[in-house]
Amino acid sequence: MPEIIIQEPTLRKGFFKHPLALILLKWLVPLFVAAGVLAAVGWWAHTTVEKAVKEDLTAELQTILNTNVATLIIWLQRQLAVVDAMAVEPQNKACIQDLVESAKERGADAGKLHSEPLKCLRKTISALGRIHGYADFLVVEPTGIIVGALRDELLGRHIGSAFAEDMARALSGKTLISLPFRDPSPIPDEKGIMRTDRLTMFAASPLRDNRHGRIIAVFVLRIDPLKDFTRILRVARFAQSGETYAFNSQGLLISPTRFNEQLKQIGLLSNSPDTQAILNVEIRDPGGNMALGFTPKVPRTEQPLTRMAASAVSGKDGLDVDGYRDYRGVPVIGAWTWLSEFGFGVAAELDVTEGYRPLTIVRKAFFVLLLLFGLAITGVLFYSLFILILEGRMKTAIRQVQKLGQYTLEERVGGTLGEVYRASHMFMRRPTMLKLIHPERCDKKEISRFQREVRLTSRLTHPNTIRIYDYGFTADGPFYYAMEYLKGANLIDVIKIGGPFSEARTIHILLQACGSLREAHGLGLIHRDIK
Repeated sequence: MPEIIIQEPTLRKGFFKHPLALILLKWLVPLFVAAGVLAAVGWWAHTTVEKAVKEDLTAELQTILNTNVATLIIWLQRQLAVVDAMAVEPQNKACIQDLVESAKERGADAGKLHSEPLKCLRKTISALGRIHGYADFLVVEPTGIIVGALRDELLGRHIGSAFAEDMARALSGKTLISLPFRDPSPIPDEKGIMRTDRLTMFAASPLRDNRHGRIIAVFVLRIDPLKDFTRILRVARFAQSGETYAFNSQGLLISPTRFNEQLKQIGLLSNSPDTQAILNVEIRDPGGNMALGFTPKVPRTEQPLTRMAASAVSGKDGLDVDGYRDYRGVPVIGAWTWLSEFGFGVAAELDVTEGYRPLTIVRKAFFVLLLLFGLAITGVLFYSLFILILEGRMKTAIRQVQKLGQYTLEERVGGTLGEVYRASHMFMRRPTMLKLIHPERCDKKEISRFQREVRLTSRLTHPNTIRIYDYGFTADGPFYYAMEYLKGANLIDVIKIGGPFSEARTIHILLQACGSLREAHGLGLIHRDIK
């Protein structure tokens, strides 16, 4: 029976029949799908862990900040309450009024300020000061002259510019506590040695006369900020890089930092043993991580405040767990608040690398897993290529021994009653389709019929009929015939790719088939397998 050729554009499906393409489809596609699933699961796990870490960090930072701010406010309010109570205590108030009157009458010279009221005041306040931990007291009259103090060297001196602004507020009738500052007047240190520029802060209460309610003086208690104010914030240091610190409206640190030595190493502090960051370092963003060697391109005074400090000094509370640079340029996360009543801000910060360490571990584990999976895919690819090479060598070896007369059998492509091979002629080197009919599958009558049909088909010349090149019997018995080999596609594949045929295209195809069948019928050949 003749084979019919339909002349249609050849579909380019060669790549998908290539052994390497089959390997890609069989192994790599599922592996890449699995990799996609793994990536999706990893992304989900990363997102979930990141969300949980951020929630924990938010709660931790906010709790630390709130706890320490609450403790600090309690301490500040206690100082205000104590200075008010000591100022209005009847005996103290009487002594202060006598001191002020005496200074008006006798002058503000230090030698003239010694009096019984001063002795009485020193006795009572020094005792209370030791109980509450105050380093000194002052009585300042409205012109700013010190008319009473624990130490004689302060008598008759002006309060000085460092406390002038706070003094003006106290004289307006407000009880206040100053921020830490460096006092230019001599103050005894822990060993009793008199030193200037010592850290100090004051709690001040205005004192009014009983008759007219006028402010006649300001009663001041000097506080050592390193004993309580900064100690509260030092206690709040958490983890390896977490710290809580305070700063004023100019962004200047008014409490110590745990990174004092590091600030010396990166050049933000002088390398003197006694140098401290408090009142020496402004919370400015250098533009890069100085701890990793970054060198700012602009002077420190021209650098902007950090995102946290800029928000805080504008009166805004905030929290940032996504990260920003601190005064060292190190990426940190933090929470902050501005205490408008006291004129300073407080921040709790933690290095990003430490805060997100659990997430970093998850991320590294995922990348290691992804790397191992990638190595597995690469291994499968190379293994498949190795197998492909071996198969090619085996097929070559098989082809060398698998011959049928002058034909070399290259690949089995199908068959029902027999076997169909893609083959090539030994001399003509042209691709051929070779069909074998095994005697055990057909009786002699059918074999004879096949022979007759092949002889008749070999006489067909229509362009849409497959040509017969050769036929005969093999040495071991099977009948074979060799046909023209054409690369193309079957009808099902064509419809799958291009969709249903138009009427014109259908007629075009049927005319070719009918032309081939007409010639065959003319020779008495009936095609029994038309679909």
